[in-house]
Amino acid sequence: MTVTKSFRKRSFLLLWLAVLCWSIFKNNEIVSWYSDLSSADPTFRSSNTDTPDAAFKGKLRNEVEYFERLLKLSGSCRKQLSLGGYSCKKWMDGDKRVCLDNHVMPPRNNCLVYSFGVGDDISFEGSLSQFLNCEIHMYDPLEDASWLQESLTKNMHFHPIGISSVFREIPPRGNISKQFAWPFDKMLEDNGHLGKTIHYLKMDVESSEWEVLEHMLNNNLLDNVLQLAMEIHTKHIEQLPYSHWLPTLQKQNDILEKLEDIGFRKVSYIINVNALGAIQLPYEERLRPGCGEIFYIRDPRTIKSW
Repeated sequence: MTVTKSFRKRSFLLLWLAVLCWSIFKNNEIVSWYSDLSSADPTFRSSNTDTPDAAFKGKLRNEVEYFERLLKLSGSCRKQLSLGGYSCKKWMDGDKRVCLDNHVMPPRNNCLVYSFGVGDDISFEGSLSQFLNCEIHMYDPLEDASWLQESLTKNMHFHPIGISSVFREIPPRGNISKQFAWPFDKMLEDNGHLGKTIHYLKMDVESSEWEVLEHMLNNNLLDNVLQLAMEIHTKHIEQLPYSHWLPTLQKQNDILEKLEDIGFRKVSYIINVNALGAIQLPYEERLRPGCGEIFYIRDPRTIKSW
């Protein structure tokens, strides 16, 4: 059988149309799922105010209220810059926001950054290093960090250690026999940073943030932190009996409220549609986010040294 030019052209056109239709279908599928979660732009903004709404504090009436409170901002940053990350199924993942308002912007060439949970992506840390030339300390008990070492600049430091509320040995993985997790104060002491201003703290530790945050708050370890960006997780409640869902969400809500109590203000909350899927509450049809990016800055009036 002789394959003619016109046949090849028609075949190519049909293949192109098939790919186009598939792409449209997949994008619509993503947008539909995303709409179920937010029905809005991923950056949820309400009327910005420095005074938290009393109706959004205290005891939760139900699980839904936890998710509604996440959407409530308590402060504002006029100049937010998103750094790092990569595109995944149309949406960005791994990027973090930095506030460049004059009163909280990390000073160029004289800023200190801690980053917990870098995984396989240090694009945020690398971008921040280039932009502000901060001293950056990154922590993650990676099985293989050889690729990362080649990407470090002179002001970026990698530590193959996890973060925890206590000293903890991590079960052996891969070719590594022993790894450890340390509490934040031990890390600060080890680096000679106890009592120093930490201009930016990033945390992406796959649900361990709640244990770590509680330890930090109970030991006043966030008092010198000015910007706090975290990926917070909720999907893990599905591993619990339903009767434990509300008490678990209440504890997480209490931790976030304690951040407000010591002067942090929530200036952004973005659903992460790329991570961990969504949560289906038993009594409603819509989906709730299993993961989100939350960003705080500290109100300068709460820091006596300013």
